[in-house]
Amino acid sequence: MVTWDLVSAAGRAAELEHLLGDRLGPAAVLAADERYELPCGGEALLAEFGLAEEFVPVELGGRLAGTDELVQVLRAVFRRDFALGYGPVAGSLTAALAVWAHGTPTQRRETADLLLTGGRLTVVEPDFAPEDGHGDELAVGETESGEPRLYGGKRSVPGIGRADALVAYARTEDGLRAELFGPRELSRPGVRRLPRVLTEGNRGGEQGGLYVESLPLPKDTGLGGDGLALLLGAHQITRAAVPAMALGTAETALRTALGYAVDSPARNGQPLGDARRRDAVAWAFADLLAADCLFTTAVRALHLLPGRSSLLSAAAKYVGPQLMVDGLQDLSAVLGAETFCTWGPYGMFGKAQRDLRLVHSTYPGTPCCLATIVPQLPTAVVAGAVPEALFRPGAPLPELVFDALAPAADADPLGGEILAAAEEFADRAEPLGPLAAALAAELAALREGAAELGPDSGTRGYALGERFALLQTAAACLGVWRHWARHGEDAFLADPGWLLLVLARLLGRLEHPVRPKLTESAELVAAEALDRFHGVRSFDLRGIRLGG
Repeated sequence: MVTWDLVSAAGRAAELEHLLGDRLGPAAVLAADERYELPCGGEALLAEFGLAEEFVPVELGGRLAGTDELVQVLRAVFRRDFALGYGPVAGSLTAALAVWAHGTPTQRRETADLLLTGGRLTVVEPDFAPEDGHGDELAVGETESGEPRLYGGKRSVPGIGRADALVAYARTEDGLRAELFGPRELSRPGVRRLPRVLTEGNRGGEQGGLYVESLPLPKDTGLGGDGLALLLGAHQITRAAVPAMALGTAETALRTALGYAVDSPARNGQPLGDARRRDAVAWAFADLLAADCLFTTAVRALHLLPGRSSLLSAAAKYVGPQLMVDGLQDLSAVLGAETFCTWGPYGMFGKAQRDLRLVHSTYPGTPCCLATIVPQLPTAVVAGAVPEALFRPGAPLPELVFDALAPAADADPLGGEILAAAEEFADRAEPLGPLAAALAAELAALREGAAELGPDSGTRGYALGERFALLQTAAACLGVWRHWARHGEDAFLADPGWLLLVLARLLGRLEHPVRPKLTESAELVAAEALDRFHGVRSFDLRGIRLGG
């Protein structure tokens, strides 16, 4: 019998891969998806593993020690079924972060006990983009006797149907107030759970509503600190962590496309012999590697650069899901008509497309991320030191200090990495030298434009915000290769071929005229993708062995 090291995140990820294995295969997942359900037995397997312990700090009896470890473990779940992973993350994790940050000792202990004994937690967030006033959220008013009361409703709350407790962000005259409600409050008269809402992405997820007619607020339910600051701090973490976990779903889509290429009898043993298919696989795999570089850096910045992580988390949430969605779009050249299958051996591809679009579009999504970046752009012209540990997956991290997560960054998180790379590769032969120089020129132009931004920047500010996010992605990729990949034992990651594809792709998004010929790089990356497919290894930076 195999025993696993459950102390390390790598060991727990391996245990989860082994546990899920083929017991949560594509056929079962797709059948459940067609019924808008979670796969039968999936939640039981996660309970057997003790997934809830991943959300509880070590000092309270759980396993949560670092955000990067959490991502590594949860990615194994997202590889099997997006909905199975997204439900606990969107509900229990997002709510629990607020309790760990500013709950009383009693609130922290009771919440930990709830999760560790199989209870469910969720979160009710405010509506930051209301169409007509503040109608889709909870609010705090006063009773006739002058006591505070909660009222209002929310149409979409993850897992509300089975939640045992929740964290509610309620609007007040002065801002937001965060409250922790347990079974006692949820069972009060006037508190109703509304019917489930079906969604095209995350079909198995249980999105329901909550309506509160009038609920007096007990004195012991409030979470300390300002509610808005608490919510923004939690979003800094989830903006980086949740898309990073969902990379596992994009990996499954790439594996499905490669399975079709290998299985097709028309390929005559040459699954990627056609240059168009080879390039589609190479670009898609390169996009996943670029996204993982960005996610890895953003997640580690929560620990290492908390004063600047608001910019990097927003960039990760803005660019990362788009890279994954675009990579899947390229793979349609491999699958052809099978792209649109909802069942059979290749149906997981269409499911992944639906689910990943949800990550890209939902709050805090594209507009909110750019709205976070743009006001900080004038500050981002200030260069900040970039620690090498930021780019080393698995390297030790200091404890995450929630109160150190600043709502506004004091400097550019990663821009200095582009300048350092351009200087290092200045005399290097094409194409790495010219690519790094082109990125440095783009960064200089961005900083010049950002310094001139006024309070009413409009569309120009949003355009600069997008360019900033893309340059942060390029800096993350350069940093991962310079400080980790080329010094490691993985021959593929040590080769600059994948980095050249990534940087060329990002410069194309920036509409830069540099267009190097990268045929050899495309062949290298496509060959690695096939090798990982046959070796049943992940398509992220770690390239771990998968179960099943």
